[in-house]
Parts: sequence; structure tokens; C-alpha cells
Amino acid sequence: MITQLTVENLKVHDTTRLRLGALTLLTGVNGMGKSSVAQALLLLRQSYLSNDLAEGLNLKGTLCDVGLSGELACQASASGQMKIALDFADGDSLSYSFGYPETEAETLLPAQGDIVADKERLNGYSLFNKDFQYISAFRFGPQKSYDLDTSLVKSKRQISKEQGRCEYAIHFLECYQNEPLPLVALAFDPADTDLSLRGQIERWLQAISPNIRVSIEKTSTDLRLNYRYARTGNVPTTSISAVNTGFGISYVLPILVAVLSARRGALIVVENPEAHLHPRGQAVLMDLFARAAANGLQLIVETHSDHVVNGALVAVCKHTLAAENLAVHYFERDETRHVAVAHELTVQPDGLLRHAPQGFFDQIDLDMRTLMGM
Repeated sequence: MITQLTVENLKVHDTTRLRLGALTLLTGVNGMGKSSVAQALLLLRQSYLSNDLAEGLNLKGTLCDVGLSGELACQASASGQMKIALDFADGDSLSYSFGYPETEAETLLPAQGDIVADKERLNGYSLFNKDFQYISAFRFGPQKSYDLDTSLVKSKRQISKEQGRCEYAIHFLECYQNEPLPLVALAFDPADTDLSLRGQIERWLQAISPNIRVSIEKTSTDLRLNYRYARTGNVPTTSISAVNTGFGISYVLPILVAVLSARRGALIVVENPEAHLHPRGQAVLMDLFARAAANGLQLIVETHSDHVVNGALVAVCKHTLAAENLAVHYFERDETRHVAVAHELTVQPDGLLRHAPQGFFDQIDLDMRTLMGM
């Protein structure tokens, strides 16, 4: 597990150090550098997978495309290098430095100094191996059909190929639907007898959208995703295509696939898990995230939802997740230097936050004061 991430001279990050927990929440208003934290990890992974890491940092790849070298340097930094450092729970650490070239239209930042790129060592960490999933805010909504990619799904165990869009999540589910959960502790109910991936995805999905059933039809060229709902008397509705079902179902399904199929030690990066989800659905999802983090997974979550944050705090209050395993970071910006400032909030054992900064999900309080004439 990654326990600390340091990012230097990348976009609005001059020097940002973050403690990472089994569950890490990145919050703050727009444009404060939250996405750049995830991009630092993605850039390392895609450079490694494209065999470029020994030479430098690949800025233009399948996981992320951050543009040209001239767009990335922090304007307040006095350094000519980007640095990304990782500390791990086993005591190991990795530190990477990449130089900014004089020309501003490069898509590779050359490596500086000794770069750890050997596969034997890096394959031991989920950031670089198959036990990784990236679910972006750019993920697919409902589709009429879904493509297949056997190499990506079966050999690499990935649900995304381009920028975390989860375009192969349905193929992944179709392929592994009958396999048992790698972590039985993530079963929706300990009394459940169906512990298959598909069965448990349906159980969690039903807590978000009652009585829903998932059906995947395989044609000669693609996959069709349909849903049915159980009515009174357990009489199911006819099949309803994904495009005629609520967006929230399509947006949350890849997240359930990624978490419930993950093996112990996996790393999952999720952007805006709350997208199109009712607050109750967000609470259900955070229960799953907390249980996953308590049972050997690491999740890094970027969110704009107070329901997501509160769901994590409720999990601490209920002792589903230990307070020390939750890291909550609030990002704002030093407007004088135009650099990101990250505050880690203190989470107490009862789930309460100590000394939350101004601007941290206080809009409801501000609105209520207005409505009450205060």
C-alpha cells in the first residue's frame, strides 16, 4: 500500500505531500489540483507499461494525456524538474525525477538520475501490475452495445483502455461473472449464498436501485447490457436496455465491478463516484468502499460530494474502518503564488472531524442561514 505521495513541480503543485490511507478522499472546489494528484500516479503507470519509464515520463498515453511539456511546470517552482515520490507500507520507497526540456512541445520528460524501472521490483506494487483500476469522471454512460477486448480483460484484468472510461467493464463482468468474490468480506450480506461476482454486483446494485437484475447478451461481435426489475410476486419485468435505464446505474456499475473483483492489495483510483447517484446510493457505495479498505484494498477517491465524505466518516463511527486508515485531504489554492495547498483533516475515532477548514462542505450551512434569515 502507498502510504505517502509527494508531487513537485506539476501544474499547481509546487511541493505537495499527502498521507494516503487505505481509503483516501481528495476534496476541494474546482481547479485546486485534486485531479493532478491522480495524474501523477497515472503518468508513472502508463510510462512503465509503455516501457518508457527508464527514459522518461510519457505525457501522452492511454491512461491520461496531459498535453505538452510546456503546459505542466508549476509557475511558482524554482526547479526545472518534476518529482514524484512514493512511500510504501513495507518500508520501500520510489523517487522519480524528470527534467523539463527547453522546448515546450515535448510529450516525454527525460528521466533525471537513477530511475527504478525494472519489472521484477515494480511488478510487486499494484500501481504497476494487474491489480489496478482507474475509473475516471470521463467513464462511459449507457451504451447500445459494448465492445470486447480479450487481451485487455483476460490477460491484463483491466476494465478500461482509454483514460479510465471503463469501456470494457461489461466484457470483464461477462468474463468473470461466475467466479467467487476474491474477498468474501465484501459480500453484501454475510448470509448470502451466491458469492459470485455477478450475484454480489446485483446485491449491491439492488441497494441502490431496488429489485434490479443484470443481464448480458453476447452476440457474434459485441455485448448487450439489459436490466430487469422484480415486481410484486417476484414477477420480473421484460428486459430493458442500458440506454433506457437511469444514468446512475451505468455510472456505478463499473465501480462495483472494479471493487468486487479486486484482489487483496489492489489499488483503485475513482473520480466522482457520486455521479448521477441519489444520496442513498452514495451512502451504499461508501459502505462498500469502507469495507474494501478495511479488507486489504486501497482506494483513492476524488469527490465533490458531502455524502461521500459523510459516508466514510459514518464507516469510522460504526467501526467498519479505523480512523487511521482514512485520509481526508481538502485542497485550496495560495492565490499569491498560485499553488495548491492541501490540508489533511483530523478524523477522530468517533468519525467526527476536528477543525474542518472554512469552505469544507459548508454550503448547506450557508444556505440554511440564508433560508432562516440569519
